[in-house]
Amino acid sequence: MKCQDLEVLKSPERTSIFCRGFCLFTFETEDKFSRNYCIVQLHLAGKIKLKNLSEFFGISHQHCSNIFRWYQQDGVAGLIEQTIKRTRNRKKIDDEIGEFINEQRERGISYREISQIVRFKFHKKVRAQSIRSWVCKAKRNTKAVKDSEAEQLAIEECEADEEERTDGEEWRWSSYAGSMLLYGMIERSGFLRPFEEFITEDAEQKKSGYGVRRVLLTLFFLHAMRCKSIEQSKHLAGKDFEVIVGGSFLRLQWLRYAVDDIVSHANYDQAIESFYKDMISQTDLGDDVSMPLT
Repeated sequence: MKCQDLEVLKSPERTSIFCRGFCLFTFETEDKFSRNYCIVQLHLAGKIKLKNLSEFFGISHQHCSNIFRWYQQDGVAGLIEQTIKRTRNRKKIDDEIGEFINEQRERGISYREISQIVRFKFHKKVRAQSIRSWVCKAKRNTKAVKDSEAEQLAIEECEADEEERTDGEEWRWSSYAGSMLLYGMIERSGFLRPFEEFITEDAEQKKSGYGVRRVLLTLFFLHAMRCKSIEQSKHLAGKDFEVIVGGSFLRLQWLRYAVDDIVSHANYDQAIESFYKDMISQTDLGDDVSMPLT
């Protein structure tokens, strides 16, 4: 296995690691133990160098080496213990303390001084290193949200300009029009039926890009067009793609958020079970796929 074969899909709630399109690991983004265990397994079983894994997961090489050392010394128990030690102080930083830390950093107060002030003001002992880690993480999350919003806004502005240029035309050429042929397979296989039946949504959401139908159609046609990841959705021609999904659609991080919402729905398990039953029925037909389902 090579590090180039790996791909990460990450949202504020969940992180998934893929290898050549196959999902190897899925864990909560805040779950550092699962991340560390994933690193160890990729190094041991996948023979991927720790230096490459440190770059892939966005942590220092030294930290990555420590993770493997903990595992060598105490096995899984070592990872659990070290994760508890590293996260105990950061869990003490609630919204009130977090707001106070941001104010002090804007004034140029050092992490060590902030640690001492927090200890006397809030009666909580938080290490300077933990405060620094919390600040860095908060900045990364803020930057990720701003970048996604800016990119989505740029896409929408570009599409608005394109719409003005084509306003008044009765017919419009679409580079994706050929994909409409796949709707026969979509309807024949009942691809959307389980999700529309079990995943409830209000009328406003159903009409928007966050609607279950448009989200699933977006994923379907991304796959049909051989896009290797959601990241490549930024290359889609907006107005052309709207034709095949039935209106405005989501891209990039916004699409990931919408997928997470569907997966976390209370009836998702029922929907996916019904979906696979339909797929199995189609597979069993083989060359007789054109025959009516019983």
